[in-house]
Amino acid sequence: MPLIIVPYLMIVIGADKYGNIGFSLASILFLNLIVDFGFNFSASKRISIAQSIDIDEINRIASSTFTAKILLFICSVPIFLLILYIIPSIRCYLVTVLCLLPMVVGSILNAGWLFQGLGKIRINAIITSICRLTIFPLTFLFVKNEKDYNLAALIHGSVYFTAGLISFIFILYKKWFKYTKASVKMIKTELSESFPLFLSSAAGATYTQLFTIILGVITNSTAVGTYSAAERIMRTLCIAIYNPIVTAYYPKLSKLGIENRIQGEKLLSKITLFLMITMIFLGICLFVFAPLISNLIGKSYIGLDRLIRIMAITPLFISLGGVAGQMGLLALGNNQSKRKFRNTYLYAAPISILLVSFLAWWFEETGAAIAMVLTELFIFISMYNSLRRDNK
Repeated sequence: MPLIIVPYLMIVIGADKYGNIGFSLASILFLNLIVDFGFNFSASKRISIAQSIDIDEINRIASSTFTAKILLFICSVPIFLLILYIIPSIRCYLVTVLCLLPMVVGSILNAGWLFQGLGKIRINAIITSICRLTIFPLTFLFVKNEKDYNLAALIHGSVYFTAGLISFIFILYKKWFKYTKASVKMIKTELSESFPLFLSSAAGATYTQLFTIILGVITNSTAVGTYSAAERIMRTLCIAIYNPIVTAYYPKLSKLGIENRIQGEKLLSKITLFLMITMIFLGICLFVFAPLISNLIGKSYIGLDRLIRIMAITPLFISLGGVAGQMGLLALGNNQSKRKFRNTYLYAAPISILLVSFLAWWFEETGAAIAMVLTELFIFISMYNSLRRDNK
């Protein structure tokens, strides 16, 4: 779906206004990261294990997770919006950020971690997909020129909110969990379990969302638009292949990590081989067809083909690093493995900030693209070495 919607928006609203959406979306995803706080992995794994214990434990985990996410939202949103307002160079993005804010509320309601832990992820995928399909007619009907960029953002945010709301109503209807009053101790437990994952995710966001934000502060919306367009094309193709595999196999590998690690390692090897072959093919396609993609998107995205070619190798690093980290160290691993996963991103964060600050200052969007590729390479090597040492 993004392979149709994203190019349409790029063409219709142009590089300048797409840069506005790119900056605002990066900001919202960063805020969403705070609200999610790593629960998508920690709560999913705990519910997957609790499923064989009793329903009361699932109720406790789910209720505490929902409560913690709501509290994080209440605490973070006002501070986040105030920062946007008081910094003059990024105040122009405030309205677009508000249009996208329903995405965060939808993320709170959409308990993908509960579906995943219970082994019902297919149902949530169907609900989410049907809701997101409404982006097609709404975008094509209402977004006609560059003046409609805020409307495009509002449509995007509202659809994600609707998907989350329907998902939440569904789990209540199916009575998969019963809300119980979450004590301070229970909330602290969930926050403690997910905190290492939050740190790694927050550090990882420095080169996904924060790169765009830093570029927006240093340069202008046109440069942000060109960089965002190249990265969005690359990541959309990569994530479309990678995310469904992680979502489907993470709970299974979590169980195998406890019950049969050898079988889990064999499954992990098969997944790694499949993704390696697929992402090499994807990288070749991106490199070869970069000029064609640039011509289709439009002349306002100056240098888009160059950025796509720089980023062409990145899907391989993203997928292999993700498999080694999320599925190897987290799903199959123990607490020590979880620390290795967290530390990789903690080391990567300052390195990536230094890289993008220096390279983007001198080479603008091209520098940001190079910094992103180098960061993904560093993470892949670190994750792979940590997993290899774990398996010895």
